[in-house]
Amino acid sequence: MMLDQQQVETALAGLALGEIVAMTELSGGHAAVFKLDLSDGRAVTLKVYQADHTKPDKDAFAAAQLR
Repeated sequence: MMLDQQQVETALAGLALGEIVAMTELSGGHAAVFKLDLSDGRAVTLKVYQADHTKPDKDAFAAAQLR
């Protein structure tokens, strides 16, 4: 799956993460997962679902564990 960096930056603008300097697709799983390297040296993970994704329960549980 290819991502457009400008679209990703626009979608994540409200999070004030800074500039994305590299996007790397990671392997595994059913949804596409990308590592986004930021200009300040941090990295974040972006998981991209298809429009028909209907089972977010597992990811919601995992996200709740990070709080």
